[in-house]
Amino acid sequence: MENATGEWLAALILDHLDLLAAEATATALAQVPWYQTFPPAAVREMFRESYRALAQVFPTHDITPMRNYVEEVITERLRSGAPAEGLIAVATILEDEIHRLIERDSRDNPRRGADAARQLMAVTKNMRMIMSGINLRLLTERAPEPRRSDPG
Repeated sequence: MENATGEWLAALILDHLDLLAAEATATALAQVPWYQTFPPAAVREMFRESYRALAQVFPTHDITPMRNYVEEVITERLRSGAPAEGLIAVATILEDEIHRLIERDSRDNPRRGADAARQLMAVTKNMRMIMSGINLRLLTERAPEPRRSDPG
């Protein structure tokens, strides 16, 4: 199925990858303490990878590449001590930066901009749900066994 808006949105993200990553890095470093434990260049590369994974979804609406990326990266980050709420907040930062870009670059075609914003919201909502599911799974894996009372 042809998805001209999705193709436009993917190209927009990839064409502005450095700008998006730089803006997201600045925001995350200011708002999410876990990211402050890394050099800014490493954080910027993390965001470049995240934006690339997001961009793959829009032309086809196939979330598989994003799901695989999120499963791998978020699991690793949570296991290394990143707080789930911080990682979920970063999904909002990613979304906000793309929204600003959509608004700026769709002034000549507001219908396309509105459609792109809807697609973005649907995908990032899905991404946050995947992240929450990973967090829940890891929490239940780590949960200690309930203690049984010894009747004897």
